Amino acid sequence: MLCVDVIEHVVDPAWLLERLSGVLAPGGRLLLSTPDRSRLDDRDPLGPPTNPRHIREWTEDEMRLLAEAAGFEVLRSRHLLPRSYSPTLLDLKRVAYRLLHGMAVPDRRSCMALLLRVRQ
Repeated sequence: MLCVDVIEHVVDPAWLLERLSGVLAPGGRLLLSTPDRSRLDDRDPLGPPTNPRHIREWTEDEMRLLAEAAGFEVLRSRHLLPRSYSPTLLDLKRVAYRLLHGMAVPDRRSCMALLLRVRQ
């Protein structure tokens, strides 16, 4: 099961993880990704998220604790490419479109991805 860049938008992330663990088949796995708060650029990492649509952001250690508290075992964690890779013309057009329509613009953070399994 995939939960890609969703948890940071949810008011009750523990509830989300409990629901996901309840629908996973026995032995099923969950791949969860979210921005890593510890890899912020030029702002206070303890302040509110810069993306106005994010309710909460976590460090990898915090996300591990949240997942484990929800009954998951962390099988593996990785950091994905930073979002600050060299933009293409298409990327620049997407950013311009998002700005013109009041949408959140991709930031310079990298995402973490955790592979989880319901603890037996």
